[in-house]
Amino acid sequence: FVAGTSLLATCVFSAVPALAGTRLDLHPALGARSVAAGTHRLQRVLVVSQVATSVALVGSATLLMQSYYNLTRVETGFDASGAVTFHVGARWDEDRTRVGLLQEQLIARLEELPHVEAAGMTSFLPATGATLRYQVLVDGVAGPNPDGSMNVGYRMISSGYLRAIRAPLAAGAWCAALTSRADAPLTAMVNREFVEVYAPKENLVGRSLRLLQGSGAPFRIAGIVGDLAEDGRASGGEPYVYTCNPAGAWPDPEYVARTADPAAFGADLRHIVRELDSSRAVFGLRSLEEVVDAGLDRPRLDAAMLGAFAAAAMTLAGIGLYSFFMLLVSERAREMAVRLAVGAAPRQMVALVMAGAGRLLAGGIVLGIALTAASDRVLRGVLFGVTPLDADVLAAAAVILAIVSAAAVTGPALRASRVDPIDALRAE
Repeated sequence: FVAGTSLLATCVFSAVPALAGTRLDLHPALGARSVAAGTHRLQRVLVVSQVATSVALVGSATLLMQSYYNLTRVETGFDASGAVTFHVGARWDEDRTRVGLLQEQLIARLEELPHVEAAGMTSFLPATGATLRYQVLVDGVAGPNPDGSMNVGYRMISSGYLRAIRAPLAAGAWCAALTSRADAPLTAMVNREFVEVYAPKENLVGRSLRLLQGSGAPFRIAGIVGDLAEDGRASGGEPYVYTCNPAGAWPDPEYVARTADPAAFGADLRHIVRELDSSRAVFGLRSLEEVVDAGLDRPRLDAAMLGAFAAAAMTLAGIGLYSFFMLLVSERAREMAVRLAVGAAPRQMVALVMAGAGRLLAGGIVLGIALTAASDRVLRGVLFGVTPLDADVLAAAAVILAIVSAAAVTGPALRASRVDPIDALRAE
């Protein structure tokens, strides 16, 4: 919305100077000299406004591009390459025993395939921003909440899932293998951030952990896993708990498998599901890299759209500068002819026009930086790893506008240097 409004304003700034130039003929009674002076002041204000808007848009677009680049450089904590994800149709209201048996057999069959390194499932995929927030109690650790609990992000997983995404094991062991047995021991894992925030000097492996939401059955902490970008690349580290519940506890999970042959995996997967339960549908098969990259769609789109607006604004600013100085050179042809007639060099005429453009450009750049500073709150909400008043980014925007402006004013400046004194004075 802000970019569109700015671009609309820039279009108006481009149109009004040309219209204002016609006022010389519309108001002859007011005196050509006074009308011309007023018109030129209005045109200068509008040109400066054009440049300021362009600086703000170019600066903002550059900031978003830098922010997007920074996001692509963030370590996710896992390896998405070679991993695929998919769904197998299941309803939350159907028999959990039947669903659990299907999940247990499916993952076991997948891990038997020669091209599959590991397979598992999770309630939500990483780096997507989808998560649940729970409170947990850990034996022997007093959390910050009044009841001694700790606030954490939560995932329900199977042990093969963490191996499929190659999450690093920091301490202990992977949680228990997936089983549909209701009496199977409940195990869980926590991430490094959980340990650093809540128990930096404690050994949590083997301790009891209980979710305040749900059935309340305790889990034994089997190990500690490295920090994963569960809430997205820009979220930073968050304390997380991963529980390994019996199969069927989450009927419609995100299945993940690491395979050396994705094409063969798709065919094998459908064959196995048909053998286990022909009524089930397999859908959503895609690489985990696609899912992770989709988390960057919004910042990528923001940067591209604002970049397009900035390019349009620069073009309009260049047109505005060209039109204004071309009109100015035409109106001051007699003055320039006199200067050339008394001995001024053509390069001095070029310098005269360039100096006038430089003053307008300097005013527009200062005003544009002020506009960027005024939009600080809006920009901070969408930037990552860069501040709205980043000196390098603003300097780059100013240099880009200076180059565009110089190119736009070159034509009028050269025309000024080629004014024929005799022809100009004869026309007067």
